[in-house]
Amino acid sequence: MFYYRPMKSQFQEYADWQRSGQLLKALGHPVRLQIVAGLLSGDCNVGRIWQCLCLPQPSISQHLRILRQEGVLVADRRGKEILYRVADDRIPEILAAMGIDLVACADVLRQQRKAMGDCES
Repeated sequence: MFYYRPMKSQFQEYADWQRSGQLLKALGHPVRLQIVAGLLSGDCNVGRIWQCLCLPQPSISQHLRILRQEGVLVADRRGKEILYRVADDRIPEILAAMGIDLVACADVLRQQRKAMGDCES
């Protein structure tokens, strides 16, 4: 019996379409975009993230879990706290392509951190 298996085109092999789709899906929520944009200016723990965004901590934790699962963020334990940071080097370029002003985001976060205390250790 003859089994026909179509060859992949160069277009299909050019990128990992599945992985790229998952990355965009992970970034496809306004809260997750805010978290990632904020973390580009420095590591932060979940408590400070929910204070900055004024959302319930369980909601923030759920969004952090999704971002970690997709490899966008990593969590580092430092003493008793867990600090989150952006792990994917493509994120700044992706956010900039979406029209997110990362400099303005960093300025706002610096002002909030001065008022609340710095997230970084």
